Amino acid sequence: MGNQLQTPQPAVLDFNYKQQTQDWIVEGSGTEQTPINIVPSCAHNSNQNMKMEFFLTDHTLNNIKVNDTGVALTAFGPFSKLRATDVDGDVYEFEALQFHFHAPAEHTINEGRYELELHIVHKMTEESAKRAKTNRNLAVVAVFFELDKDPKTAPNAFIDALKLDRCGADLDINMYELLSQDLVDMTSFFAYKGGLTTPPCSETVNWYLFERPVKITQAQLNHFNLRWKDNMNFACGQGNNRPIQALNHRVVLKSNNCCVMGKSQEYMREMMAEVQPREELSLTLNREMMIGELSVKSHHTRVDTQSFIDSPTFKKKASSYNEQNGEKSFAGETPSMKKSAYATPYSRSSSTKSPITTFANVVESQN
Repeated sequence: MGNQLQTPQPAVLDFNYKQQTQDWIVEGSGTEQTPINIVPSCAHNSNQNMKMEFFLTDHTLNNIKVNDTGVALTAFGPFSKLRATDVDGDVYEFEALQFHFHAPAEHTINEGRYELELHIVHKMTEESAKRAKTNRNLAVVAVFFELDKDPKTAPNAFIDALKLDRCGADLDINMYELLSQDLVDMTSFFAYKGGLTTPPCSETVNWYLFERPVKITQAQLNHFNLRWKDNMNFACGQGNNRPIQALNHRVVLKSNNCCVMGKSQEYMREMMAEVQPREELSLTLNREMMIGELSVKSHHTRVDTQSFIDSPTFKKKASSYNEQNGEKSFAGETPSMKKSAYATPYSRSSSTKSPITTFANVVESQN
């Protein structure tokens, strides 16, 4: 059935955690609530059927603010795009609305709780909503953070860039540059049907949780704990995490079929598909091979990279992309190009440059 897409508005924060959420009014049946305890050994292996492609914005977003709402630290912006299989086996696309944090983490793994959990909230795209077979028009990507007790560990780049010592300040954020080093090698995730973890707790969410945690220093964790978990004036020091909810009839799926890349890499793949519509195009990367080598799987045909960037489709799309995202988006190499040069994101690449590193050179060649 078609899904009438509605863009969620920032919540009216008329709730708190003082009674450990027992006073919250829950919307829906109440049988598919979030968070839950995940038992990896009981999760259904779905490598063949469940896939997640997570595209982080790899140009700089300006004037981003991280605001302290009293119950969370939240920032709004187009931070990422998600293309993923839901639990029912259907593939949809989602665009990011905002991200926020919970400390300690809301979900537990084998009843163990990490120190921090990041939620990147996405809404279903208009195109996906038109053909949707579900009313779950939200998707949340969750990232766990684990305290690194080594005092020599460098601060986490993403948390550092948020400047949490002065919330509300204007920030320039490049999500791929800040998060890719932590996430690019993560291929394993859990998925299940759930809801929002704050009122109205609507059961409209597809949940995707990276299995492995990201490291964080004690000084960075203090920014969260001093606000919530270690603050006796905030829910008596209980944190801003909702208690674990019953799994009920639901199943948790686990898959190793995940990839993390920059948005520009997705754009490149779409253009490649237009240039060679009858071929299954992919970029291959081996740590011992030259980065940026294009291959065509069917018919064992090679596609020359220079021929590709000289194509009319590439030039037209490159110009269009610059107009939509600002000239500096592809005025030079984006961070994702430098790091992976459009290679498949299942492996982290070196910084070797590819023949296709900028749109700027292609656009200039039209003059």
